[in-house]
Amino acid sequence: GTAVAVRGEVELSLIGVAYMLASEFFEAVKLVMTQILLVDRKFGSVEGLAVVGPAAMAALCVCTILGEDWRDAMEKVGERPLLFLAASLGGVV
Repeated sequence: GTAVAVRGEVELSLIGVAYMLASEFFEAVKLVMTQILLVDRKFGSVEGLAVVGPAAMAALCVCTILGEDWRDAMEKVGERPLLFLAASLGGVV
């Protein structure tokens, strides 16, 4: 999915590549750790998400707080608040 998302991009940002590689690496670590943690339990996919989800959300919040340009992000949300609200409710509805 990452390769398709950057198709046609001509500028290379080293920090962007580092973020991409870190994202792929930690996604793999998350999947392996989920399998290790849930190997003795008879959980399905949804139950596994319920167990791992809060820790994943906490890690994403910490990374967002440390790495996000808040002023730019709030300007973009302010330009299209309903679009961001709809996107945030996409997993709930």
